[in-house]
Amino acid sequence: MNHIELSCSYCDAAVVSGRHMVAGESVCKPCYTAERRHQELVRCLKIQPSEPRPSTLYKPRLCIDGDSWCALHGGNLQDGVAGFGYSPAEAYADFDKSWNEKLQKKPEHQKEGS
Repeated sequence: MNHIELSCSYCDAAVVSGRHMVAGESVCKPCYTAERRHQELVRCLKIQPSEPRPSTLYKPRLCIDGDSWCALHGGNLQDGVAGFGYSPAEAYADFDKSWNEKLQKKPEHQKEGS
């Protein structure tokens, strides 16, 4: 059986087609494992998500940053949304949390032009 080299649908790592699949897409082993753990947790806790997770909808890039995983949507940490963790699942969960956080307002005395 011939395998085709593809990119992981979550983190763009090289993968072999048909090896690990999530929702019909090829993914690398760490992302596959993280997604399977998330699915098992949902099943065990009988959680029925009312809407898809931001990390599933927006598919942030997944990379290693020092001793942590980073899930980043956007060009950089300053302008984008990021999540960090010691596993891809933790990074995606932190990303989901960060996605829903509001920007903090600067105090009046710190605003530019004042």
